[in-house]
Amino acid sequence: MKLTGPQLLKRFSKAKQGRSNWEDLWQDIYDLVLPAREGFYETTPGEERNEEIFDETALVSLADFVSRIHQGVIPAHLMWFRLEPGPEIQDPQERKQLQEQLDVVGAFIWDAIVNSNFVNEAQEVLTDIAIGWSTLIIDDGIDGKLLSFKCVPQCQTFWDVGGPNREVDGVFRVRYKTKINDIKYIWPDAKISDALQAKADGDPDAETNLVEASYRNWSEKRTPEYCYQIVAGEDKSLVIDDYERGLGARPYVTPRWSVAAGEVYGRGPLVSALPAIRTTNLVTEMILENSQMAISGLWQVDDDGSINVDNVEIVPGAVYARPPDSRGLERTDSPSNFNVADIVLSQQQENIRKALFAQNLGPLNQTPRSATEIQARMQDLAEQTAGPSGRLKVEWLDKMIQRIVWLLTRQGILEMPKVDGREVRIIAKSPLARAQKFEEIERIRGFAGDVIGMVGPQGGQLYLDHDVLVDELQAKWEVPQKLVRSEGERERMMQGAAEAAQAQQETVPGGLPAQAEIGQ
Repeated sequence: MKLTGPQLLKRFSKAKQGRSNWEDLWQDIYDLVLPAREGFYETTPGEERNEEIFDETALVSLADFVSRIHQGVIPAHLMWFRLEPGPEIQDPQERKQLQEQLDVVGAFIWDAIVNSNFVNEAQEVLTDIAIGWSTLIIDDGIDGKLLSFKCVPQCQTFWDVGGPNREVDGVFRVRYKTKINDIKYIWPDAKISDALQAKADGDPDAETNLVEASYRNWSEKRTPEYCYQIVAGEDKSLVIDDYERGLGARPYVTPRWSVAAGEVYGRGPLVSALPAIRTTNLVTEMILENSQMAISGLWQVDDDGSINVDNVEIVPGAVYARPPDSRGLERTDSPSNFNVADIVLSQQQENIRKALFAQNLGPLNQTPRSATEIQARMQDLAEQTAGPSGRLKVEWLDKMIQRIVWLLTRQGILEMPKVDGREVRIIAKSPLARAQKFEEIERIRGFAGDVIGMVGPQGGQLYLDHDVLVDELQAKWEVPQKLVRSEGERERMMQGAAEAAQAQQETVPGGLPAQAEIGQ
């Protein structure tokens, strides 16, 4: 059921209180790894925010993590999903016909994604995912584009859970200091209360804080119904009070890297690497301090009143007079051991790289790595990220495709069955997903090769159903249906080949009849 303005603000307040337990942890990560981002505490635009960073390993490794996951899960140059008939479609012929149609639909959706701002926003999503969670808005495009994507800053987003499975249900976004006169431009269907309108009439630049909310109405369990409301914090009036029905009706997509039992927000690799990040930062700061002492020196002097240390400046070429029988200024060596510090620092830096999957293939001046080794490393990366990449597929890619299909259907561009996993399902085609499937493909290849090796090619015809085998490999490799000949086409080709072979046997070179016929 829908909530009133005061009820919505009460639920938002509860979600805000639940997030407050995390903010110190996230702000530490922001301070040490993402200083340029808007944090969870009030800051001044343009202020220096990287004065606490002494080691850049985490910053560089984070860029590697975003690039690797971007390339492995949603590569910009490769279509990373495929629509396939679900298990409810049983008839083989019907499945093949539907698959051909879905391939066309999938190509159209992919073209709409490529011609949008998805690549730019996906980088921001993956940066948030490194912390553990992100919020992405998918809506109708503008300026001739079909789709529009917007990654909402984490500091503006609040989640809560609901429903029978206690999943992410309510998503709240705070829009601070929104001009009242701009509300109608942003939401043409908005309803401005008399109090807000009176404030705007008195001051054209009058502002108010808005809370944007999306949550599911769980009284409707068969067809998802999502309420979309915006409430003004000043007078608790509803500016927008709407709802949409169907899979994909929710404008927010909320992916997470991994989730601990009983928690709402995700935990990313930066959370795991935070102790090592703190250690490297502290050790590097201590090394710099000791380096300064090693360069400029630590000096001592007898306090006999002959030298005023406030007037002493250690500069090249300086000459200081000292009384007889006085040692004057005397340098003291630093007792620090740089070797121990380097060992600790290198170990912690390697831990950061491992946590962010940033191990490279070695220096460029060494022998180039073979394709087999690169494939093996991709397989290793797929195994290391099997759990998180599976969650990203379910909570991000599936929800995003469902949302896109819903938007294009509402626009009247598409008309297709539900993408619910039963009628139509979404298959990941990313390099990481393929690396995870490579073992299964190799198992099929190995079985077929062993059978042919044991009984020979002719015996393999008896034991192996090549039509089924090719269809299975085509499905595993996710090859488009139009590239594989249908069963009817194969039968016609085999029949034509048999007729050609028979005709060749009935004639000899020169056009003479066969010997058996000459004897007759």
